[in-house]
Amino acid sequence: MNFHDHSKGKGRKTAHIKRSRQGAILPLALFLVFVGIAFAALTVDVMRSTYNVQILKFAGKTAALAAYASQIKETSDLYDSNTAKNNIAAALNEISGQGNNTIAWHQALCGPDSGQNNSGSSAVKFSADKIEFPENQQDSNEFFLTLKVRREGVDALRQFFMPLVFAFNSSVNPKSDEFSLLSPIIDVEVAAQPATRIGAGVSRLDADLEKRKLAGFAAMPIALSNLQYAAIAQAPPALVTIDLDNAASPPAAGHIKAALVNLSEGTGNSYFGDAQGNKAVSDAISNLKYFIKGDTTAIPPRAVERGMILSAIDHESAAFTSQKANLTAIVNTLNSQKFLYMFPVMKGNPVPGTRSSQHEVLGFALFQLQSMAVDPTAGTALALTVKPVSSIVMPNVCHAAAAYDGRALSQATAPFTTRVLAGEHSMAPKKISMVMAPSLVRAR
Repeated sequence: MNFHDHSKGKGRKTAHIKRSRQGAILPLALFLVFVGIAFAALTVDVMRSTYNVQILKFAGKTAALAAYASQIKETSDLYDSNTAKNNIAAALNEISGQGNNTIAWHQALCGPDSGQNNSGSSAVKFSADKIEFPENQQDSNEFFLTLKVRREGVDALRQFFMPLVFAFNSSVNPKSDEFSLLSPIIDVEVAAQPATRIGAGVSRLDADLEKRKLAGFAAMPIALSNLQYAAIAQAPPALVTIDLDNAASPPAAGHIKAALVNLSEGTGNSYFGDAQGNKAVSDAISNLKYFIKGDTTAIPPRAVERGMILSAIDHESAAFTSQKANLTAIVNTLNSQKFLYMFPVMKGNPVPGTRSSQHEVLGFALFQLQSMAVDPTAGTALALTVKPVSSIVMPNVCHAAAAYDGRALSQATAPFTTRVLAGEHSMAPKKISMVMAPSLVRAR
């Protein structure tokens, strides 16, 4: 064999070795490709499932909070627990898109299911069998709202790839719903906490019919002193007198010092209007006029929240006394409306004609109006007789940790401190005559 023949043989051997190595690597490469595809496929299922659970949890939270705040529909309604439960169920029906001319608030992934539901999404519904009203074990006059959010039947999410994991296991049927359908159950529970904010009054002429349902639910432009309200919330008398006067003497038992406050829009950097001058008084009285049912000419009060400082009107000023006729007409009309009203509660007694630190809002009181009068013993100042009522959740209110501008709210002060759970369906009893707001207890 010459050198040339030897070289050719060696070349063929080297090529054979290369082909052998390539042949050995190819199965491994194909295996890794299949594994990669399998992981990608499983990731699709897992991500769809996770995304759907997040949608359902958000849907349950928003629906439960909104429905729990729908216990009273009209400003003229007086509270009844059975009516409140019916109103909650009706609200959930509307949120599901099953009411008259309503659209479901939430859509979640579903199917596909043999042609019955191939749209990829459907409305999140809250049927009657998923709604419960457990009683507070420490307060028999209060109930929680427990809502179960579940996707089932044609609304269940069918997985594409997860069943293939079981395809090589002869003991299971990979096409079984046990492995292909996802029907997560989300439990959401809502209870009442002291309200930290009352939303702005809605104009009775608002074009949005849904918003107009909240017309009349706003903060009364009469702010109370917590120096007297705190004791009344613990042990209320049958009736309470709210006095709007400038007297410096301590009030009698069962009386609360108060002031007419300007809840109209301010100028410049001021959220609320001034405390002095003809416009300030006129605006404050127009805020009061807003609570006359059917009136469309009043100024709706702005939103009020804990930590805000209010402007108190001087009841002895010439600007105020000049409004006596206008004020008397409003008072005479309100006397025929013995409704529930929400009053801001301030840190201390009012300082007339100022925007004082004493006027910092701590929370909100709830009373049923019995009578209102222009008090002849105090010029044109007002005197209100009100009835303490059970603390209940009102529309257009919330229990939030942050203010409008994103900052944390000021620390809660008694009697408006946050209520604490003491076990399953067990929460400290409510104080009397306090505006309450829906708050999440749990969502899982």
